[in-house]
Amino acid sequence: MNNIIHAHKIMDFIQSNPQVSSLSELKIEFEKQFGDMRFTNCTNQIYTFEEIIEFLSQRNKIQNKTNGVEVNEEHRCDHK
Repeated sequence: MNNIIHAHKIMDFIQSNPQVSSLSELKIEFEKQFGDMRFTNCTNQIYTFEEIIEFLSQRNKIQNKTNGVEVNEEHRCDHK
């Protein structure tokens, strides 16, 4: 059975772990913690890891930069 993880948890993890330098490292860390997983957003749609990263990137909530993955606080939801 899949673990369903909210997208906010990805952003929280990125902020708490600045040493994660790529999306592939981020995926590895989530797989270690949660195993088989799917993600959800604020409207309860279900995504794979790749799909939720695309969702967050398209909305400019996270940015994959040369020095690591960052959360864009200006576009982050303010509810939890």
